[in-house]
Amino acid sequence: MEITINGVSVYVKKYSSNIRDRVEERSVASFVVSDADETHHFVEGYPVIITDSGNTLFAGVVHTSTEKWMSPAKGLYHVVQCKDWHYLADKRLVAESYTGRTCKFIVEDIITKYLSAEGVSAGTIQTGPTIKEAVLPYVRASDVLDKLAERAGFTWHINSAKKLYFVARTTTAAPFSITQHMLKHSSGITHGNPKYRNRQYLRGGKAVTTEQTETFTADGVIQTFAVGYPLAKVPTSIKEDAAGMTFGIKGIDTAKDYYWSKGDEVIVAAVAPANGVAVEIKYYGQYDILVLVENDAEVAARAAIEGAGTGYVEAIDDDTSIVDKDDAIDAAEAKLDKYSMAGKQVRFDIITYGLAPGQLVPVTTARYDLSFADLLVTEVNTVSTDIGLVYKITAVKGPVIGGWEKFFGDMIKSKDDVRLTVGDANQILIIMAPYDENWEWSESVTETVWACSVPSATLYPSATLYPC
Repeated sequence: MEITINGVSVYVKKYSSNIRDRVEERSVASFVVSDADETHHFVEGYPVIITDSGNTLFAGVVHTSTEKWMSPAKGLYHVVQCKDWHYLADKRLVAESYTGRTCKFIVEDIITKYLSAEGVSAGTIQTGPTIKEAVLPYVRASDVLDKLAERAGFTWHINSAKKLYFVARTTTAAPFSITQHMLKHSSGITHGNPKYRNRQYLRGGKAVTTEQTETFTADGVIQTFAVGYPLAKVPTSIKEDAAGMTFGIKGIDTAKDYYWSKGDEVIVAAVAPANGVAVEIKYYGQYDILVLVENDAEVAARAAIEGAGTGYVEAIDDDTSIVDKDDAIDAAEAKLDKYSMAGKQVRFDIITYGLAPGQLVPVTTARYDLSFADLLVTEVNTVSTDIGLVYKITAVKGPVIGGWEKFFGDMIKSKDDVRLTVGDANQILIIMAPYDENWEWSESVTETVWACSVPSATLYPSATLYPC
């Protein structure tokens, strides 16, 4: 194994290296550099490449480096933690909006406008679904890609050559199948899916109604009129007996006939309309989104397994960025597609290089009742041992079963969800751009020049003539 940091080959302490590569997560590497002459100091962001027999095992940057004394006399150990090239998508913010664009268009546009400057180019980018509306208000590129991948049922990654792939999970086949490759006593299988569900609720944000028209008959006393929905925006019109009225925002505007507030269903008249007056209010309201989708086949299968009851296994998720009912249904179905199957997780060790997260590998082992079963490789953990490099593989049938944490991705994930569908949201996306101006100007000056007389034998100062 050879490791270079910032283009310089370093000496690594025996058996100290470990590479952890997981699908839908950041790959990480760690190792200990022996620095007998104390000549190295590794800075966050230094590029790191790990190779073995011509194969690139890891590429990325230094995340942290901790220095420790090797001995009281001299020498340092550097405990180096690294993160992969997903770092390039983590560090860039995207400020864009899209209407009726495919996932492919959005991904390629982000690569062109933001990631190409970091050295990232497009690998295989598949089309995916069309996103009705998307507003990306200064969110990390990696968050956008995560959200798009979830909506499409895809995975994405940036490989060691800085190529970005955005593909369906069934796209990449492993270079070999697993039959006799497993190291002795290294395998095991886990049944179950902690995220399994066959009914998915999704609680979205606020959706906007079509234009509503409501009419009230005044009694000469009442000044408040409660409409059917909280107001989503400024009313279209308010009329008294067909005469248009003025209206403003409660607590802000003055000298208006009526007052309203966003999210409030009560409209207040400054003066109570006379008895019998018809008050007509036209407006757009808002309502909470809550949708439910279910997998009927899985419900029936679970009922048969349990032997009684409904067979329902329910889950609810929140995504306040969704403000359209159809988008909410699509998002719920995407989650159900991902999690509505019983999981099998197989672990085994091999010494053959070639498996990578995101590949489909056929696995055959009679003991686990697997016969050329296509399993998704979710983790490859490369460790240095006394027999050489060993690749510890985790592969699943069903959704990805997450670890205790998602390295780096969760550490830097922005607080605000990525908005993919915003409908008629009130958010304004301000995009700042450099602006060059050329200014030209000219000026003219008119001066009066007075010539001075020079004294001579025949010219001398007088009451009307004097030198300057």
